[in-house]
Amino acid sequence: MTPGCWQQSRYRAMELERESVTHGHGLWLGMRESVKAELQRLQFKPHPSELAPL
Repeated sequence: MTPGCWQQSRYRAMELERESVTHGHGLWLGMRESVKAELQRLQFKPHPSELAPL
């Protein structure tokens, strides 16, 4: 939950989902929703500077 980790987790989740499709294994589908749900559960609020779209 340090500065920069929120963007990194979003980016990595997108990479893993993309890999699931391109490699055809489907292992990481739904990763972004899982990360989002966990961050909401923890009531995490990113710094306003990190809210820019990827």
